[in-house]
Amino acid sequence: MVRLSLKRHVPLLVATGTLVLGCGPRVLGLDDAGGTDSDPTGSNPSDPTGDPTSNPSDPSGNPTSDPTVDPTVDPTVDPTGTIPLPGPPQLINAQVLDAYTVELFFSEPIAAIGAIDTKKFRLSATFSNAYYSEATWYSDLGRWNGEEVCMEYCYGDYTTGEECNEWCYTPAGPNVNVVSVTNSPYADRVLLSLDQAMTSNICQQLADRLNNGADVAALFLHYSNNGPGISDLDGEGLDAIAEHWVLLTNQYYSYQQGAFPFMSPFVPIPCPF
Repeated sequence: MVRLSLKRHVPLLVATGTLVLGCGPRVLGLDDAGGTDSDPTGSNPSDPTGDPTSNPSDPSGNPTSDPTVDPTVDPTVDPTGTIPLPGPPQLINAQVLDAYTVELFFSEPIAAIGAIDTKKFRLSATFSNAYYSEATWYSDLGRWNGEEVCMEYCYGDYTTGEECNEWCYTPAGPNVNVVSVTNSPYADRVLLSLDQAMTSNICQQLADRLNNGADVAALFLHYSNNGPGISDLDGEGLDAIAEHWVLLTNQYYSYQQGAFPFMSPFVPIPCPF
């Protein structure tokens, strides 16, 4: 009879708006002392005013539809990409994209590059050999960027016949200068555009140095941090990189004692031609 009474009267009470938390036990015919369904805390899990999306573990009381979402993480930031870091940006890698373009990779996103003095940047074809007391030679790319010239030398007479030898060398060509510095479509990269094409002769000269015992022979970027230059999103500027070569504007080669002094970070750029 109790079940029949509940099914018959509860909808009516809900409809008339008279169902309240305090009358539940009396409708069921149970008193507060002996009822097994009463909640000593006074809460009602079937309370229609409760928020089913609320997170009881959240002391702020803010509803959380997905308990796996961390409210402290910005959903607009790509967690797999580079993010701003404390301190100035660091050059971490570089590559030759084509004969006129060098791509620089940094440790964090780079701010938009405006007007910039391209003379702050200078490339070198450099090699070091521990056999010569850890000495390092820096050269303009133009020194090895000319076209190879071969000459034939013949000797002999009508009795012995003529013998000929070929002698080849590469004269200096026009130097390779940075004429444009722009942001890459990737936030952590910068593109350097050159006024002269890098030729395979540069790569051949570097390869010859390696074959003759050099420990390292590659292209390198030199950078002066005097004045506005490359900076991160926090406005911190890129530190100087082997700046002495930038300042030696009237020299097409330089000799330095030690293995790559002041070349920090040490980022050799492979010559791909």
